[in-house]
Amino acid sequence: MIKRYAALVFAVLLLASCASSPAQGKAPAWTLTTPPPDGTYTYFVGYSADPSGDAAKAAEGATANLLSSIMNYIGVKITVDSSATARASYDSYQAEIVQTVRTQSTNRLAGFMVKDRYQVKEKSGRVTVYILASYVTKDLEAEKTRIQRLFQEQIDAVAVPERKGQSFESEGRYFEAVQSYIEAAVAASGADIDNADIKLERNVNNARRVLQRLRFVAAGPAPTAGLGRPFSGPFSARLVYGENDSGPGIPGAEAYVTYQVRQASGRLTGKTERIVSDSRGAFSFTPPPPNFVGKAKLVMRINLDSSLDLLDKFPAKFEAFRAALETELRGRSIEFEYTVVSIAKDVATGIALADLDEKGAAI
Repeated sequence: MIKRYAALVFAVLLLASCASSPAQGKAPAWTLTTPPPDGTYTYFVGYSADPSGDAAKAAEGATANLLSSIMNYIGVKITVDSSATARASYDSYQAEIVQTVRTQSTNRLAGFMVKDRYQVKEKSGRVTVYILASYVTKDLEAEKTRIQRLFQEQIDAVAVPERKGQSFESEGRYFEAVQSYIEAAVAASGADIDNADIKLERNVNNARRVLQRLRFVAAGPAPTAGLGRPFSGPFSARLVYGENDSGPGIPGAEAYVTYQVRQASGRLTGKTERIVSDSRGAFSFTPPPPNFVGKAKLVMRINLDSSLDLLDKFPAKFEAFRAALETELRGRSIEFEYTVVSIAKDVATGIALADLDEKGAAI
């Protein structure tokens, strides 16, 4: 009798235990398959499990997974080379999503809200949390466009000057073309974009190709000069574009001309002036009468300082490209050698003899 009573009590307790822990309902369909976009909303699902049964940890993981799904849709990648503006906007946007999920706010981020949550606990104690969020498609696309535009600026930093270089080159504006190609190469050298190394090398080669076709052609021999006397004529050269001396001249180009003068100390030094080519691309310069005797040289060099200044922006790992460009930029020059002769042989001289008395008077 006692045994039967004990068995009956155990059965009642077992039934009571089952009644106090009702079986979980069937999991919603969205936990298995993310709902497709409808006419108004785009849906995202995040989920995560914690083996120890910590629901809070599982919820944090599900939030992170949901955020990852949304950012994959946005389709940008943050890197150490991304601009400060892009990084700040990207981080702020992610923070807004996380806070909206945690607080279940409906007005923190336009068009975004948490629609449902589902939690399941297995017999092993493992807890899995699912989060369903909806995003008004119009608002989502607006955010996607805004953020991608910020990151597009990094890509455009290479593409835009490269296109400008191509346009300038086709218009015969070769100096602007060189500078634009170098700007594109510099941008590629510090960017984390697809095929950055290829774009860097391509633009360096574009700049070098244009530079190698910029050539000085002497328009005549160097003039002659004597000490303190004017030169017999100007030093003349044409700046042409092409592979032979008959290429088209480049008008309005600026060049430096450096010639030698003697200082008060007796040392020779270089003096530099700026000159501009005429409508035929011709440079003409006559130095002041020389104040020394001997061999000398005069150098004309294209003013490419603005492009040279850009070379300092190349990272050290691209030193070979930087050095190659510098060689080409500084090599756009022509040198004239000449000799300043003494005029002593041309000065009439004579000898006069006279006898003087003791007082110095002529006899």
